[in-house]
Amino acid sequence: MKNLGRNRAFVTLTVADLFETIGTSLFNIILLTYARTFAQANLMVSLVSVATVLPGIFGMLTGRLADSQTNKRGWLAGLKFVQAALYLVLAQLITEKQVGLLLIIIVINLCSDVLGMLSGSL
Repeated sequence: MKNLGRNRAFVTLTVADLFETIGTSLFNIILLTYARTFAQANLMVSLVSVATVLPGIFGMLTGRLADSQTNKRGWLAGLKFVQAALYLVLAQLITEKQVGLLLIIIVINLCSDVLGMLSGSL
């Protein structure tokens, strides 16, 4: 166990994974709360709920894609940066209350979650 604590790559990846999980969970809660503010709240909350479950369905595909990558370290770092950029875009978009914008936010969040599953599979 002490050897793992001294391994910088392991510690860095573990902390990054922890923050990614916390961030994804918090953003999904925020997105559900945001969806409840719309006139068709039941429909919007249902769409958000389905979008949060879909990445799990793509788990087999993301696992196969991750296994086929040769430069896993490069892919892992790149995916984390893309995911962080997507969350910054989402934070800017969520300030408006429009149905079309909510659908775009759901799609971006879905893409970010799939990328997170891909990076987790690497």
